[in-house]
Amino acid sequence: FLERGMNEEAEVLFRKTFEICGNLLGSEHPDTLRATLNIGMCLHKKGELTEAALLFQGLLAICNRVLEHGHPTELLCMNNLGAVYLDQDLPHKAMEVFMPTLQRYEQKLGPDHPDTLRVILNLGKCFFSNKDSSSAIPLYQRALHGYEKSFGDNHPHTLICLNDLGYLFLCKNDFSSAETFLQRALNGFANIYGRVHPNTLNCVNNLGQIFELRRRLFSNSNICPRL
Repeated sequence: FLERGMNEEAEVLFRKTFEICGNLLGSEHPDTLRATLNIGMCLHKKGELTEAALLFQGLLAICNRVLEHGHPTELLCMNNLGAVYLDQDLPHKAMEVFMPTLQRYEQKLGPDHPDTLRVILNLGKCFFSNKDSSSAIPLYQRALHGYEKSFGDNHPHTLICLNDLGYLFLCKNDFSSAETFLQRALNGFANIYGRVHPNTLNCVNNLGQIFELRRRLFSNSNICPRL
């Protein structure tokens, strides 16, 4: 239900699972904690950010106390808490969570695991939210390399990363690099989804911004100064 966007239905099931696990196994059993995590993800999806943050904060405290270091539920909780902070426009708090999360994922799963790459991208989003594109770009490039290695050039994860990288270079007025990444993303999205899919149209829009900015720069450069 959650992956299909049916957040209300998913939350009802997760809360029922939480109740059953809590009664049978106890409030701090790993299965109960995982059900709690799933409830928090529902709240996040529904836009109830304050409630989600409080739930993840409490859950993380329990995970740190009762689970082994690097347990999947602990790592997912950390990543989800950071994502909530990011959506609350609190990139500094998000970064404080993502930094240790990335270290633990790298130790547990390796540098190219999809979950590790997801945290790398989230960390890149923190820097971008702080208007620090120069620090964000290497993280996106690292994630792109991992996605290309793990999934190939035309996987949606790879293409989304290409589009995001292109936009980052666009923000730095590096139009040549931006166009290279965006054109690759556009070709991939058009082949997979067609020309009218939102991801394809987003690439078209970003490329359009490049052409418009170039046109303005060219026009300004041809304005003759008045004597």
